[in-house]
Amino acid sequence: MLSIDPQRYIQAFERAPAVLRDLSGSWETTEVIRALGERYRLEERVAHVARMTAYVLVGLLPLAKFRETIQEEAGLDEEAAREIAREIRDKVFARAVEELRAMHNIS
Repeated sequence: MLSIDPQRYIQAFERAPAVLRDLSGSWETTEVIRALGERYRLEERVAHVARMTAYVLVGLLPLAKFRETIQEEAGLDEEAAREIAREIRDKVFARAVEELRAMHNIS
């Protein structure tokens, strides 16, 4: 289980670009994750998806490991994890592509 010290998260959050901090706590991000939780009947597991999404947005979880991490953390099958990751990528991460690329050193 991925465990990040709350102080480390706060420091990463404070260092992240404003657009990524805003996305992390935005109503739109929350709504995307809530809808995915309903669609895939995640119940309490939706918290894992939300936390991993926030970790990507502040640079604590490499974008390249997002799908496999939500699969493991939320106990999802590969197909569900792939679809959830794709939708979060398209509806959340796509809103700050350049900032995420810079943070995760992706060209």
